[in-house]
Amino acid sequence: MAVTVALFAIAPNLVPGAISLFGVVLALLALALSLFSINKNGKKYYRTTGVIVIGNVLLINDALRLWEPLPMPLNIRLSLYGLVLVMVVICASIAYRLNRAARNPDKSANLSPPPASPLR
Repeated sequence: MAVTVALFAIAPNLVPGAISLFGVVLALLALALSLFSINKNGKKYYRTTGVIVIGNVLLINDALRLWEPLPMPLNIRLSLYGLVLVMVVICASIAYRLNRAARNPDKSANLSPPPASPLR
């Protein structure tokens, strides 16, 4: 589902103007949605979604692409790049923790407190 949403976000990223910002938000939501697939399928769908999202932002989005972007004030462009960077870093750290917990279920089970011993 997350890969489909990330692919769907390509269309708004191609449209000039404010709709391209909706495409960025939609792509970032797809990245966050892909975190739910890590426990069951590992990181393959997360990585695929991440590549599509980064490609959307850096290569396709008309306001944020690396070559010939639409003219906009530098502070707004840097703020949008910062938003994308923060979201990608947060999702990557959550994905790392979820993947580690899925690979080592014994250690994640030990996070709960031990059962109370009955009084004698």
